[in-house]
Amino acid sequence: MSQVEARLAAAGHTVPPSPKPAAAYIHWTQHGKLIFTAGQIPSRDGKPVATGLVGKDHTLEQAKKVAEVAALNVIAALKAAAEANGKTLDQVRILRTMNFVASAPGFTDMHLVANGASELFMLAFGTMHARSAVGAPGLPLNVPFEVEVVAELG
Repeated sequence: MSQVEARLAAAGHTVPPSPKPAAAYIHWTQHGKLIFTAGQIPSRDGKPVATGLVGKDHTLEQAKKVAEVAALNVIAALKAAAEANGKTLDQVRILRTMNFVASAPGFTDMHLVANGASELFMLAFGTMHARSAVGAPGLPLNVPFEVEVVAELG
């Protein structure tokens, strides 16, 4: 077990198996030392854990928990990328995240929803990252959150 997984386990989280793609894409691709993940949604066993809009169907605190689930799916993709290179999650550093929040009209706290993912990444990897957080009128499968990452493989 990597130190990243141990920190997550100590906080009550486990890295799931990498989810199967829901359409025509792969979960990660690599260019040199950079790993680019596909957008990951909050799903378990191939099913969304939540649907709807933040600010209408979900409170800020509920949405942050949903963001954690999506972040764990990103970590699963990063783990697959690391292992494909003979490494572990301990050799991964997240550089940037792009966060999408399916937002009800008038909801403007996308940056706070994204904290659910960012705080989990910081707990797991121990470093800060750059990020963007944007609102969207809808996301795939009607989920409230999606996140993608650019990471470096050391």
